[in-house]
Amino acid sequence: GHTASLFAGTGATDQTERSVVANYVPSLESWRLTMTYRLLNAARNVVFLVTGTEKVETLRRALAGDPMLPVTGIRPNAGRVLWLVDRAAGASVATNGGSA
Repeated sequence: GHTASLFAGTGATDQTERSVVANYVPSLESWRLTMTYRLLNAARNVVFLVTGTEKVETLRRALAGDPMLPVTGIRPNAGRVLWLVDRAAGASVATNGGSA
């Protein structure tokens, strides 16, 4: 559920003034530079690439709008979101008549 080095429980997810920040990620014991929601939501198009069976549950939660996942904070102001999902990650996700 993290995206663009936005991880749950880190300071970057609360940043509203800056477009890019240094973000410490305790679980990785490292600093990351990340774009903030402010910049990401100014995009005209956002594309997520999701692959692998280990992403099935996270993808399900993300599509359900789980607020604990930083990815759900990506909601372009005037743009659109496209999800590219492989068969493994999308195995248990219902589609609107399409094929996984």
